[in-house]
Amino acid sequence: MVKINPNVLSRFKTRTGSQAPAAQPIRQSKPETVNKEPGEAVKKPKGSKKAGRDRAEIVASSETIMEFYIDLPHDPRPKKRPRTMMNMKVIGDAFLAAKGNLGRFKALLRDPVTNKSRAQVTITPKDTVEYEDFIRKEVRKVLGDRLPFDGPVKVEMLFVLKGDRKFWPTSPADGDADNLEKAAADALNEIAFKDDRFVVVTTRYKICREKPGLLLWLSPAQPSDMEHPMVLAWDARANT
Repeated sequence: MVKINPNVLSRFKTRTGSQAPAAQPIRQSKPETVNKEPGEAVKKPKGSKKAGRDRAEIVASSETIMEFYIDLPHDPRPKKRPRTMMNMKVIGDAFLAAKGNLGRFKALLRDPVTNKSRAQVTITPKDTVEYEDFIRKEVRKVLGDRLPFDGPVKVEMLFVLKGDRKFWPTSPADGDADNLEKAAADALNEIAFKDDRFVVVTTRYKICREKPGLLLWLSPAQPSDMEHPMVLAWDARANT
């Protein structure tokens, strides 16, 4: 089950044409096209001085936090590594079709359009797929037809595992925080935010409670996030 604060739904754009409350926009630097000769154009970076990178400026936003309360039938699951294996059917078919011609055999193992190898296949474990799909479907129920957030975003995650609140969830069966976060973030990608490259600040907690679940907070990244002690420590060191 997902619960969401109705007062903050407007932070997501809608395809129905309704307008969100006014907020200071997050300005994205966009490439500027300059015509050199007829029929020829070059792109000149604007904003970020790093050529070829379109980066968002650090500006304040009045948009508020989006909250997702997700009740789980089991403990939050960590992201499992995809498994890569030989695609024996493709290899066998290519071997028979090549009829002893090594060059043709190698060519048949590659996709004729992308030129990528077809000799291997990568499979994500079933329980990881099902867990991410569960989160994705629950979030979609609330967001409906709203577009994903497309600016720099801060994501805070609380992973609640079933157990006594007097203990930290440090058992090997509890999963590590990195992979717990990865599974949740992948489920939100292209749904709650446009792309995971827009996630610039993250916070995560693992706790034990009577019922398992997942709490997600999404909000625009703010200039105040640059006042974190680690950021200040880095800047102080760089200035010495």
